[in-house]
Amino acid sequence: MNKKGFTLMEVLTVIIVITAIMMIALPTISNISKKNNNELYKTYEKIIEEYALTNEHKGEIVINIDQLGLREKIGDKCNGYAYLINDRPLEYKAYILCGDYRTTGYEEGMSSGK
Repeated sequence: MNKKGFTLMEVLTVIIVITAIMMIALPTISNISKKNNNELYKTYEKIIEEYALTNEHKGEIVINIDQLGLREKIGDKCNGYAYLINDRPLEYKAYILCGDYRTTGYEEGMSSGK
């Protein structure tokens, strides 16, 4: 007898193995992507702080990303601002809200002006 093709059992075994591999791989890929995004957002925070120090607005208490001219670099999905935390030496703390990411203390900073 000439057999061509696969049995139902062989096909189901392959599907089960592929499903198991995907169940292991997808959460790992998702975590890597989220970690990379968080690193990107932390970089945005540093950019905001640097721009606040070198921009014409330096010395103002609160500067948003639009005032700093960073909207194009950071994108429409993000919102943020720099808050003056020390005037001698001049030092800013950046707060950013991007998708699922938000700087620790974002809400407190927004409500108290910090």
